[in-house]
Amino acid sequence: MNDQDKTEDEFTILRRRVADSKASGTEHQRTEKMLQESEKGIGSMERTSSYLPRSLAAIPVPAFIVLIATLAILDIRVMFEPSLLPLLDTVFVSVIAIIVAYLSAKSYLTTGSLSLLLLGSGVLAFGAGNHVVGWLLGAPGGAE
Repeated sequence: MNDQDKTEDEFTILRRRVADSKASGTEHQRTEKMLQESEKGIGSMERTSSYLPRSLAAIPVPAFIVLIATLAILDIRVMFEPSLLPLLDTVFVSVIAIIVAYLSAKSYLTTGSLSLLLLGSGVLAFGAGNHVVGWLLGAPGGAE
């Protein structure tokens, strides 16, 4: 349920309170005033909430174009590979892949969904391949 649906539900509740209110006139007026103020606030919120994400989404595209152009002009050819790369690959990629493959296999056995089995197999192959390549890249005379 998104924010607009929640807001509409709140308006529905307030309208019901106004319609079904058997209280005194002052409480009825207070509820009616609260309903009107809420509707005013929602109108302005809709304008800003729909405009803001669009403007934020447009920022990365020109930023990456500027970054790519700057790096192309600088023509940097130096590459740095940390000595901990094989260990970090093992921890952050291979172990996570094994965990995802385990969860996929467990869910496959529960539900019998073939897509879960294929997902687990693909993630396990990716993790195992990354593990082997991570250690071979760091070895002297290893894979380039």
